[in-house]
Amino acid sequence: MGRGKADLNRRLATELSQEFDPKDPGPAQFGSIHAVKVSNDGLVYVADKAAKRVQVFTLDGKFLTQAWVDRWCLVIGQGCDNAHTAAGLAFSADRAAFLYVASRSPARVLVFDRKTLKLLDSFGRPGIAPGEFDVLHHMTTDSKGNLYVSEVEDGRRIQKFVFKGISSSTK
Repeated sequence: MGRGKADLNRRLATELSQEFDPKDPGPAQFGSIHAVKVSNDGLVYVADKAAKRVQVFTLDGKFLTQAWVDRWCLVIGQGCDNAHTAAGLAFSADRAAFLYVASRSPARVLVFDRKTLKLLDSFGRPGIAPGEFDVLHHMTTDSKGNLYVSEVEDGRRIQKFVFKGISSSTK
């Protein structure tokens, strides 16, 4: 992706994200459930790719909270393809401190604090080179904390991201 295209995507993300009321809870029903994971502490995480969110429930089905996943992503041009985002979920191996979410159309993996659903980081971009994604689909982790991400359609591959530990970003 060229620099001009990346700048356009950042500008669109900023402009479109301001059009959404942060108090709007979104649709009352699921749009397209694409992944479900149950954490060790008995919480159910649901990736709804069409509604652009991850929702958290108790085992009994009581809604607890949700996090938007690239809510700005609309089918209006560059960078969003079919406008689906939350396609896959995985927990980090360290007692599931982190929640990884595959954001399909923007082609990136988001890293959330699992307990607070605060967005901590992200990586990836559209493409076919290592570390880039072409139609993210599912993901999982192994006992060592490595992340495996699958791609479908033209991507048709699995990429492994090796866990190298946690570092502080403070100086």
